[in-house]
Amino acid sequence: EYSPIPFFSQDLIERPTLSAIEKMSEEEILKSVSDKTGLDDLQCVGNIDGTLPCCVLESGDTRVTATVRGGLVMTMKTYAVCANENIGRDEATEKAAEFLASYGYDSMVPTYTIVQDNAILINFAYKDGDYVCYPDLIKVRVSLSDGCVLDMDASGYFRNHKERTIPSEVKTMEECRACVPKSLTVISESRAVIPTYGKKEKPCFEYKCENENGQHYIIYADTQSGTQADILQLIEDENGILAK
Repeated sequence: EYSPIPFFSQDLIERPTLSAIEKMSEEEILKSVSDKTGLDDLQCVGNIDGTLPCCVLESGDTRVTATVRGGLVMTMKTYAVCANENIGRDEATEKAAEFLASYGYDSMVPTYTIVQDNAILINFAYKDGDYVCYPDLIKVRVSLSDGCVLDMDASGYFRNHKERTIPSEVKTMEECRACVPKSLTVISESRAVIPTYGKKEKPCFEYKCENENGQHYIIYADTQSGTQADILQLIEDENGILAK
C-alpha cells in the first residue's frame, strides 16, 4: 500500500521570485524536504544545473527534485506497481484535485488525462479568473488501485507561474468564431492563456470543435487580433485524451 505523500508546500504558491531566495546547503535542503514531505532517510544522489538548479534526493522507492534556492519540492516520483483498477477515473481525478486543494492549489483545474499501468496521469492547469493558464502546469499521477497520489511534476508551474495582467479583450468570442474552419462545428468555447514561441504567452478564445467524422479539435483565436493562434487535434481513446 502507498500513502499519499504531502510534497507540496504553501510557500511554493506564495513564493517570491526564486532568484531572490538564498541558496541552501545540501544539509538544509535535506531537512527542508524531509519536513515538507515526511520522507525519512533522504539522501542527495545528484544535482541538476541550468536555469533552475535542483538537488536530486532519494528515500526508499521515492525520488524528489528540490530547488537549490529555498529547498522547494519540484518533482516527486514513487516507483510503485499498481496491481489493478479498483476506482473510477473520475474518482481518481477528484482525489487529485482534492489533494492539490488541500495544499492551497484551489485554482487548479484538470485538463487532459491518460491511463497507463493502472494509474491515471492528470494535467492540471492554473485558472486565473475566466482564463485557464496552460503554461502553469502540474502533472499528478494517481493509483487506480487505491486512489493514492504517486507522482507529481510541478516544473511547468515553477517556471511559468506568475501574477498576470491579462489584457482586456479587443475582439469578442463571437467575432473570433470566424477563425474556426467551416468544416468544423463548435461544441464548446472558453478562454485560455497559451504558450507561444520565445517563451511568450497569448490570451485566446478556446473553441472545442468536431468534424463530420466525430474527430475533435481545439482552435485558439487571439483575443487581441482576432486571428487564429493555434490548432490542436485531440487524440481520444479508452486510455484518455491527449492534445497534439
